[in-house]
Amino acid sequence: MLRLLIESGSTKSDVVIYKNSIVVKAFAKAGINPTTMSEDHIAKIVFDIKSECTEEIGHIIFYGSGVKFENKEILQRLIHLAFPNASIETYSDMLAAIRASSNGLPSIVCILGTGSNSCLSNGHDITHQKISLGYLLGDEGSANDLGKKLLISYYYGYLKEEIRQELEQQFPELKSNFISDLYLNENKAERLGQFGKFVIEHKSQSELHDIILLCLNNFYNRRLSYYSDHIDLPIYFIGTIAHHLQTEICQVIQPYGFTNIHFSKKPIEDLMRYHLQHERN
Repeated sequence: MLRLLIESGSTKSDVVIYKNSIVVKAFAKAGINPTTMSEDHIAKIVFDIKSECTEEIGHIIFYGSGVKFENKEILQRLIHLAFPNASIETYSDMLAAIRASSNGLPSIVCILGTGSNSCLSNGHDITHQKISLGYLLGDEGSANDLGKKLLISYYYGYLKEEIRQELEQQFPELKSNFISDLYLNENKAERLGQFGKFVIEHKSQSELHDIILLCLNNFYNRRLSYYSDHIDLPIYFIGTIAHHLQTEICQVIQPYGFTNIHFSKKPIEDLMRYHLQHERN
């Protein structure tokens, strides 16, 4: 039986088609987030994934951002439209991060990508997690958080002229009707995340480095400080932003006693290994 494993953030989905322990095909598609995207938009992405499948899929395991509460049922229904004969499991991106990184052992796991999250884990499941408030009220330390802080500094006139000019050169739309367009955008978190990438690419500039440290300190205070009694556990950071800000993350959290720190940019391969072991067992 062919299986489909999907690990999706808000920006990108990594997909693996496999049978037993053999990878038949691996590819990437647009990200899926049922909290921030319309059903029509998600359905288009799911059918785009199906277009890569030349044989019938018997089982689908989906991990993704925004997979919680009633969104799980919506997502399963949309996947079922494209794959009516497949059995479907849907899990949060937090569970993907746990199972890809923890080697089945207790740990603290954090996501820093387009969005952000954190939890305490037994290596297989979440044992404690504070509520995630998403890109409007939360996502501290994420790409969209960095992007929001940059845009605030830009529009309030806090940026040095050199940085301002470079930002406008890369994003000329800032000088037109950008704010209205942003609020009407189908995927605001991803759009904000593009500006977060600018912050990282120019982090040698003191103003942008300060934005990074502000966001990461907010992430620690609101997402990690709760686990200060568990500093003996390994802590895993998953996601593109974590990958690019390893030095800054260590700078922020090591003074609080977190020293066993690990990073992973792309968990799909480790996630597949977890499932192969789980399926055999």
